[in-house]
Amino acid sequence: MFLRYCLLVALLLPLQVFAQSAGKITYTEGRLRVIRDASLLLGAQGVAVEAGDMVETSKPGFALIEFTDGTVLALGDATRVMLARYPQGKTAVGAQLLLLEGWLKVQAPRATSTTAYSVSSPVQSLTVKDGSLIVHGSAKNGEVFVETGTPAVGITDKQGRPANLAPAKSGQFIARALDKPAASQARPNDAFLGIMPKAFRDTLPARLERFKDHNVEAKAMGEVSYADVTDWFEAYPSWRTGFVKRFESRLSDADFRKELDTHLKTHAEWESTLHPPKLR
Repeated sequence: MFLRYCLLVALLLPLQVFAQSAGKITYTEGRLRVIRDASLLLGAQGVAVEAGDMVETSKPGFALIEFTDGTVLALGDATRVMLARYPQGKTAVGAQLLLLEGWLKVQAPRATSTTAYSVSSPVQSLTVKDGSLIVHGSAKNGEVFVETGTPAVGITDKQGRPANLAPAKSGQFIARALDKPAASQARPNDAFLGIMPKAFRDTLPARLERFKDHNVEAKAMGEVSYADVTDWFEAYPSWRTGFVKRFESRLSDADFRKELDTHLKTHAEWESTLHPPKLR
């Protein structure tokens, strides 16, 4: 009887951990794609997210992702973000969000004040324990508006990691162009407000509770093509950590392998996998 009980606990434990740790997509407008491992999925309300997921919104498009620690993440249109790490409870580490391009609004509750969230775009990076922030990023520019809270804002270094972080205040707007000093002002400029997603003007709704017992299976759309992940493969080295193992199965596709080899200079870590050294 005791052995049977132990086996039952062992079987249930991973399910319990997953149920406590997984965030979910709780709202979508437009088309939402999720790249999980080397597969392409169609995102929808109720679909759970996993660490490593690359989430992409259409244009126009909008999505909400919520985590069990109370954090709400909003994606504006034409946004691509990777959940490199996501919160797994009130005492666990915070999320690490890599914004390739587009708009994010991160609304972190005070309940998570013991954890630090990291958000990096190609130009700017920040960490925050609680508050509400709006981040706009592209390959050449970055903008951060601190609605509430006291984050630390700095640059994204050549490896893709946060660097030179300095405290920012509630209401502060910080803009930076690639390889140029940041410009800070007391409020967002009109150009920023004019293109900011309208939904970001309001407090993000908490909808996770209505999906508590409602799990939706993401619809499979096939394996990723090289075009689907090109920009990620050409991103910072630290952003590509684990990519060789993650996408190695796609080498069986001749087109994927050819494109990967053609652009090998931009992701040299694939050299030994594509061209293993000959045994003497």
